[in-house]
Amino acid sequence: MIRFEAAVRNISEGLCMLDAESKLVICNERYASIYGLPPELTKPGAAHASIVEYRLEHGMQPVGADGYFARHQELLREGAAGVITVRLGNGRVISIRHQPIADGGWVDASRHHRGNHPRQGNPTSKPSL
Repeated sequence: MIRFEAAVRNISEGLCMLDAESKLVICNERYASIYGLPPELTKPGAAHASIVEYRLEHGMQPVGADGYFARHQELLREGAAGVITVRLGNGRVISIRHQPIADGGWVDASRHHRGNHPRQGNPTSKPSL
């Protein structure tokens, strides 16, 4: 368990894992930093809906949010992996790699792009490698 926790803490992406009930299992400090989350939303059991609500209330809504949320829900329904790149309301560009887990949960790895970054604007999606 110590090695797992060290790996989660030290990867460059913001990582979160959610269970089949959309409750947070684990996230790293980078994930909390990318989205400016308060400590109570980084604890196991935090509802994904509460995390999203906080992000929306604090300027981190995706531009073209309807497209982003529709694509996210589509990936969940299909149990499919994919990458969604969005520009947030605060101007930041984030790529979110979505990977389903056999038990119905999922892992998201978020990367904040500085300088040169992938396509901006509308949410885009491509198959995961």
